Amino acid sequence: ELVMFKVSLVTTVFNERDSIEVFLNSSISQSRVPDEFIILDGFSNDGTYEIICNYAENHSFIVLLRERCGIARGRNLAIARSTGEVIATTDAGCVVETSWLEHLVQPFDDGAFLAAYGIFEIIGDSRIQRVYAAIQRRRSPEKNYPSSRSFAFRKHLWEICPYPEDLVVHEDSRLCMTWNARGISFGFIEKALVGWVAESSLRKIFKKHSRYAFWTALSGDFPQRFHGFVCMSWTLFFYISLASPLVASVLVFSYVLFRVFRGKNSSLARLRLGPSSIGLAL
Repeated sequence: ELVMFKVSLVTTVFNERDSIEVFLNSSISQSRVPDEFIILDGFSNDGTYEIICNYAENHSFIVLLRERCGIARGRNLAIARSTGEVIATTDAGCVVETSWLEHLVQPFDDGAFLAAYGIFEIIGDSRIQRVYAAIQRRRSPEKNYPSSRSFAFRKHLWEICPYPEDLVVHEDSRLCMTWNARGISFGFIEKALVGWVAESSLRKIFKKHSRYAFWTALSGDFPQRFHGFVCMSWTLFFYISLASPLVASVLVFSYVLFRVFRGKNSSLARLRLGPSSIGLAL
């Protein structure tokens, strides 16, 4: 059945030279191609912007914007520029499965939901990336707030309540919490799969999660004590990895074994990154 409404795919990018082509190729090769693909570049200085320009020249539905701003501000600017009735979002650094957008926007065809979200899983081929994926794998993704890596919603929802621009990260969770408080429910689409390519080193992983935990704690949206502990834990691991990568590796490996023996492995589909496409292995 044909989808009759217009869909705008929105994303923000900054210095993603190593992954941008894989991301763009997966996004423009969807079984349900977006009516427009709006990309806001935060003034990348590593060649990312020039690569996107080349793609935009060959694909008329790609709209490239440029603005020095944070993620939330970038999303808001891109959505404001969009003309679709349904907004779909994902992130640079991801790889979207071929039928991702088709599955994600399906609930809007019959008006079942005003917002819907899918699954993202961490992917990568190196040993560190695989270990990181095992640690972070979500057991019950349908119980979590949506992530902008795999998210879609009616534009009028955003017009009432846009992304909060006072947050450095965690802006998608805050947005969903606000909508949820106003009585908006979210459809969970298990087949809307996105792979998030993990950082390639322990230092980068620990640094990123220390930052996530710190800003989530400052947001006040979750119990401060718990997230303060998470923040301190990831920061400690970050500095341990700087001083002794071997010790950090042992700690991470021990935690993976703990998760395995506690039966925390997920039955979710695994996304593996190939040289030119993304495949699905059950």
